[in-house]
Amino acid sequence: MPMDPVAVWKSEYAKLPQDPTGALGSLNLAKFINERVSSKLGMAPSVAAVDAPAKAVFTWQPAIFAAAMAGIAPAPVAAAGALNISSAWAQATQASLFIVAPGTVLSPPPPPSNGQSSVIILSIVEPPSILKAQQSLMKGLMSASPAEAASESVLPKLLFEAFASLTFAVAGLDTTPPPAGPLPINLVSVPAK
Repeated sequence: MPMDPVAVWKSEYAKLPQDPTGALGSLNLAKFINERVSSKLGMAPSVAAVDAPAKAVFTWQPAIFAAAMAGIAPAPVAAAGALNISSAWAQATQASLFIVAPGTVLSPPPPPSNGQSSVIILSIVEPPSILKAQQSLMKGLMSASPAEAASESVLPKLLFEAFASLTFAVAGLDTTPPPAGPLPINLVSVPAK
């Protein structure tokens, strides 16, 4: 299942109970983000053809986001608020899991794995993409005008864009039989979908 489109992010954000100064605000926002991306965000099919949706699973860490946000006092200026939200997002995203299960069929760029299933050794969200997305999120929040209502907030769109800009790295071996294999699978900068 793909990540929810921007329209869903915006409409669901507008329904969130608002609690800007209490602990519920960070918990509600963490839950909202988690529902948009966990088990939905995946690798772009042009690079990695996953043979079953459950074989590549992204699990965001809402508890880390909520904990980082809960310890922060309400920000008197936009720059401080933008830094708080983007830093909490980055912490949760860095701790997130992206699991590509063994047996997933990958279609890497040359050299091809001949469509063989794979044994994945490592799959991660690439740290440089997290940093770039965090900076974009912070910049967008700092330059946004204050929203009169949740339905006018730029936050859901900026969060969507942050997740959509992430890239993944996947390393492992395919199941090409000896003597030709197994062949290495080394995918980098795989875009999110």
